Amino acid sequence: MVKGEHNIQGRARLALEWLKEGDVLLDIGCSDGVFISLARPRCWRAVGLDVDERTLRRARQRCPDAEFYRGSADRLPFEDNTFSVVSMLDVLEHLPDPVAALKEVDRVLHPSGRLILSTPHKGTFDFVDAQRSLLFAAGRKILLNKDDPVLEHRHFLLKDVIAMLGPGYEVKRLHNGGYLLFPLCGYALMFTDRKI
Repeated sequence: MVKGEHNIQGRARLALEWLKEGDVLLDIGCSDGVFISLARPRCWRAVGLDVDERTLRRARQRCPDAEFYRGSADRLPFEDNTFSVVSMLDVLEHLPDPVAALKEVDRVLHPSGRLILSTPHKGTFDFVDAQRSLLFAAGRKILLNKDDPVLEHRHFLLKDVIAMLGPGYEVKRLHNGGYLLFPLCGYALMFTDRKI
């Protein structure tokens, strides 16, 4: 295990190490295109997917030579085996059905493809999650749309993520990073390969 970065830009830079020249990348939960803009020069094709049209507009401005789609991670609008790399940086924890989303990833990922995933680690100190605490302090049910799936914020054990992926994946590298009690809680950035 290697201590990693504690913000999305840092995790995006770590994830770049796993891209190869000519990759076909799908970035699920691409938001405003930070990772796509960094990855695009290495990729033959770069595709971003997000549920929020406002952030997709910013992504299109940031990286006009990439493709961006509005859609859901559990119903990907792509053919089977399309992508050599799928990234989900800080996305899994927000999804209403992470298992369905990972099944879709498995469907669109080429059999020899790679998955790059970052998500909060469910450790001893996950109760100090700053985002979760802020949402509750702000009166989520009063001030925010309580049905907005992006506002969900779960934590996962590594073994649970591996179980959700199902057979055929092998963890190649794991980075740990955190916010408040670094590295006791925080994020895990996982790089996996599918077995052929």
